[in-house]
Parts: sequence; structure tokens; C-alpha cells
Amino acid sequence: MVDILGSDGDSGSDATAPDESLAKKTVRGAGWMVTWRFATRTLGALSTFVLARLLSPMDFGLVALAGAFARAIDAMATLGIQDVMLREKNPDEAYYSTGFTLGLIRTGIAALVIVAAAYPVGRFFGDERLSVILLILGPLLVIESCENVGALDFRRHFRFDRDFLLFMVPRVAAVIATVATALVTRSYWALVIGIVVQRTARVGLSYAMHPFRPRLTLVAWRRLLGMSSWIWGTSVAGFCRERADSFIVGRLMNTSAVGLFSASLEVALLPISEFVEPVGRALYAGLSAIHHSGRGSSDTLAKAMAATLCIVLPAGVGISLVAAPLIRVTLGPAWLSGVPLVAIVGPFATFSVITNIGMLGVMAIGNPKITTFTTAAMALLRVPLLIAGVLLGGLAGLAWATGIALTLESAIYIVVLRRVTGFRVSVLIGETWRSAAATAGMALVLAHFGFAWAPAASTLSAALAQLGIAAAIGAAVYVGLLIALWTLSGGADGPEAVLLRSVSRRLSLPAVGRRAT
Repeated sequence: MVDILGSDGDSGSDATAPDESLAKKTVRGAGWMVTWRFATRTLGALSTFVLARLLSPMDFGLVALAGAFARAIDAMATLGIQDVMLREKNPDEAYYSTGFTLGLIRTGIAALVIVAAAYPVGRFFGDERLSVILLILGPLLVIESCENVGALDFRRHFRFDRDFLLFMVPRVAAVIATVATALVTRSYWALVIGIVVQRTARVGLSYAMHPFRPRLTLVAWRRLLGMSSWIWGTSVAGFCRERADSFIVGRLMNTSAVGLFSASLEVALLPISEFVEPVGRALYAGLSAIHHSGRGSSDTLAKAMAATLCIVLPAGVGISLVAAPLIRVTLGPAWLSGVPLVAIVGPFATFSVITNIGMLGVMAIGNPKITTFTTAAMALLRVPLLIAGVLLGGLAGLAWATGIALTLESAIYIVVLRRVTGFRVSVLIGETWRSAAATAGMALVLAHFGFAWAPAASTLSAALAQLGIAAAIGAAVYVGLLIALWTLSGGADGPEAVLLRSVSRRLSLPAVGRRAT
């Protein structure tokens, strides 16, 4: 294997390292990714605080709709090249350069389709501004695909500190550009400029951070495309599943409704976007290494889900309970009509932990065919549910339909994992019930003190105090109940023990919890 990363990286022996060493690398990588998400979300919250007061829901809706269409075409041409390359046990320079070339070809085709469709799309949705935005987003895909493919080694060698910088610096530049443009133009162009700056800055930084220089070649195309066709199918089905709401609302309602629902859904899915997705980025590398080493991953998946739910479950329910002050603080009073949407979707969003990590597990063992069919089934399930939701209940009906779809999708993946990996539901339940019970206790306490689904205070400072007090009470109750239940159950080696051992190592305290036998 050619060590493209160089002497700064690990030796490439991750796949044969002991379980505990691999787990530490994965956890450390997840920590970097979560830190990145926290840092970028803090920046994003600050920019959103400004942008929501400078721009209208229609501005957000325009860019969301144009972005959804551009990504739809991009998904149609996605080959999943990076995922295939990350799973490769012995990549070489020709392999990496072939992946780079295939990426340029497929984004070039996608860009041509987007540019050709720009004006028809604008006419279809009755807004010519969509056409102008698409004429920018199309060529931008090609620029984005020029990113240095050698940077993939940061994930392969668990160098997520470098991955952190590759994400963070462009994000800071984009926030600055977006806010500055919004202050000047007070229009949707601020959002477009931010997208352009972030993607171009990432391309430039990737070459500054990594010495690899790709060349144009297709010499290793057979090795790459053998698995890519199924990943392409998964990408297309996944886009239909994830972006259907924007097209349905845009067609059946209007762009303002798209902006309102997109912003509300983003708030409701904060635990997923800010924790589960970055954890998954590190977890996929770890699961791939476990597979290459010949060790089973079924219980690893269950434990990873349980550990993630330990954090996501109270967060998702908590966001639902304090939806009104959260919207008031983050988006402003003009967006309070989205409160019911956040309150409905928030608890259901926690089921995405099972779906997201389950998908990673199936991909890591090299079974993309199953992932494609499963994702397609979830897309076929979600689209009619969303349409029925809009027709029967408007945006609130769409929120309920989204929640039901998230629940059913997690059930589908549990069935798939049982068949493919021997996944044991009993392990997941055994390690999750304490988190669920503590979350229920937290909700009851917040309801008792009048914080559950309460209207937002009239002023920003009062809403911020309302949100802070509720969050402090909820966190204290949840952690207290969780530790009490864990202690009463004999200090089982579950997510609680993992977290406490991590804290103990940081503070040089004796280890806690009992090891599983």
C-alpha cells in the first residue's frame, strides 16, 4: 500500500490493531467530528441569528429549493467513489487518481444537466430567480469535485484533527461572507455567496493541507465501479427520501412554506445533524477496519446505537419540549409558526440513530446492494406519506408524516440488520432502557415546572432565560436519573460506563463500571 499521507499519519495497521485501540481511535475521531459540528453550529447559530432578521422565509425557501434540485441531479450522478475508496484495503496512487477523474466526469455531466434545466425549473415553480441560482450551483459542483482526493487519508488513518480543519476553515469563511453580504444586499444572494465561498475555500485548503496531487487517469476504473453502481442507487434513493419534502411543499404550497418547514426541520433534527452525522463519519472508518480484520460487528452496532441514543434521546425530546423559546431565540419571532413542527418531529428524530448507524454498518461490510434496496423502500414509503400529510393537514400534517416515516424507517433497518449481521435487538434494548426511562423522567419534571410545550416569552432576553433554565433543569434531572438507574442495575458496562471511564481518564481517577465478560 502506498502511504499517501506520509510520515505524519499512522502506519496503516488500523485494521489489525486490537479492539480497544481501534475503539479509542474511533471515539477520538468522533470527538473531533462532534467538536467540529459544535464549533460550526455555534458559528451557524450566530449567523442564523443575524440572517433570520435580515432575510425573509422566502429567501431561505428559494435557496433551499434550488439547492434541493441541484443536489437531486448531483445524486443522480453520484457514484459513491469516496466510500468505495475508504473501504479499499490497499489503495495506491493510480487508484486515488482514478477516483478523482471519475468524480470530475460525473460532476461535469451533472453540471450540464443543471444548467440546461435551469430555466425550465424556474418556469415550473413560477420564480425566475431559481434559474439564476441554478446557473451558479451547476458549475460549482465541478469546482467542488476538484478537491484533493488525497485528503481521504485523514479519515483512513483516523487523523480527524486534520479533517476538522478541512471542515472548519471554509465554514468560518462562509459565515463571514454570508453575513457581510446579507448586511449589504438584504437578499437571498447572501446565502448563495456563502455556498460559493465555502466550497471553493475547501478545495483550495485540501491542496494546502495534503501533498498528494491527482492526475487524470482511468486505469483503475474497474476496481472502483464494481461497487459504485449500488452506491449510486443508494444515493438516488436517499436523495428522494431526504429531499422529497422540499419538492412536495414547493409544488403543493409555496416557497415561503418551503423555507418555514426547512428551517423548522433543521431545528428538530439538530441532535442528528450535530451529533449522529459527525459520529458516523468516524464510526464508518472504524466499522470498515473491524470488517477487514474479520471480527463481527453486530453487537458493536447495537452498542454504538445505545451510546449515541444516550445523548440524542434526551436532546430530541428536550428540543420538542422547549420548541417555542428555542425558535424565538435562534430564528426570531417571525418564525414562531414553525413551533408545532419542531414539537412534533423532535421526538421522532431520535429514531434516525438506528437508521443512520444501521446504514453505516451495512455499507462497512461491503453490502451496498442491500442498502440500495432498503433506501429505495424507505423513499417509496416516505413520499406518499408526505403527500398525504400535506393534503390532510398542511405543514402540521407534513410534520406528523415525517415523524411516522422516521419511525417506520428505523423498524425497516432493524429487520435488515438482523438478517445481514445477526443484530440482536435485546442488546440494544438492554443498553438503552435506562436512557429512555431517564428521558421520560426529565419530561415529567419539565412538565411539572411548566416548561413543557410552553409559549415563548415575549422578549429575547426572557426567552433566552426560559430556555436556559429549562435546559439546566432537564440536563440535571436526566443525568441524575441515568446515573441512579445505572448504579441500581449494578454498574453495567453500557454507555454510562463508557462516558464515566472517559471522564475518569481525563481527571486521572480510578476506572468505573464493570467490564463485560
